[in-house]
Formats: sequence, C-alpha cells, structure tokens
Amino acid sequence: MKKHQMKATSLQKFMIVSILLLITVLTLGFYFTQNWLNAQIIENNKSTNTSATAIKNSASILKLQNEITIYQTPATKANLLFTPSQNYQNQTIDNLEKYASINNISIKGYSFNQQTFNTTSSSITITLNDSIKFTDMINFLKAIETSIPKMQLTGINIKPTTGIQGYVEVEPLTIEIYTR
Repeated sequence: MKKHQMKATSLQKFMIVSILLLITVLTLGFYFTQNWLNAQIIENNKSTNTSATAIKNSASILKLQNEITIYQTPATKANLLFTPSQNYQNQTIDNLEKYASINNISIKGYSFNQQTFNTTSSSITITLNDSIKFTDMINFLKAIETSIPKMQLTGINIKPTTGIQGYVEVEPLTIEIYTR
C-alpha cells in the first residue's frame, strides 16, 4: 500500500478551509443562540410584567376590601339612625313600649301626627299613666333621646304629683321620629 502524503500547500489550503468553516459555523451558532436568548428575554419580560400587574391589582383589591370593611360599619350604623318610612309607626311603638317597660312606665295611648313640612320626620304624641316616679321618667326620656333609630323629644310638660313625693304627672309627650 502506498501512503498518501500531503504536500505543504494542500495542507495549508485544508487548514484555511477548515478554519473558515469553523468560523462560519461558530458565527451562525452565535447568531441563532443570540436570537433564541432575545426571544427568551422578551417572553420572560412579558410574564414579569404580567405578574407585576397582577401583584399591583391584588394589592389594590386588598386595599379596596380593607376600605370596604372599614367604611361598611359606619354606613350600617348610619342606616340604623333612621327608620324606614314604610314601617316607622310599628317600629316606633315597639321601641317606646320597650323603653317604657324597662322603666316601669305604662303608655295609655299613641297618636301619630301627619308629617310636617319636613318629609324626613314625623311626630307622635304619647299619653302616659297618671303618676310616674321621677327617676323612671328621666330614664325613659334618656332612652328616647339616645335611641337608634333617632327619636327626639319635642314637647313635654311635667308637674309634681300632689301628695306623693318623688312622683310626677306628665301631660302627653310629643316625640319627633326621623325617617328615610
């Protein structure tokens, strides 16, 4: 067998072509790798922006939920201050009966007056029993004034009961009831 020997010039040409091919392959590999990495960065940025937006939105939602819970209680309390105008008479009678029974007072009668020029309130005149212990009367009036829904005493006439100390006679009371 004959050995094939390479000449220096052909070896030089082979090395130049090999190096050029290697440079071309490396350049193409670098170019495609760079494009692939850029696509990965763009996709990662999109998901990062989406998650940052979601975090901001969830923080906003949590803040809104906290504000709702903070302001819901005062709004509920504000709604309780006024009696709905549909059933204010029944609710007023129930409340007055409750306050009277707590303070050992009996109510003889009720008289609802037509709504006055103010459409958000109405008034009731109540007649109490003849002789009432003064401290019970004060507690009854305090219960009316501090009630929820709001009622306000607008007319009262009290005089001491003759012959019985610590008791008073009360003429009919006028109470204003605030409605929605």
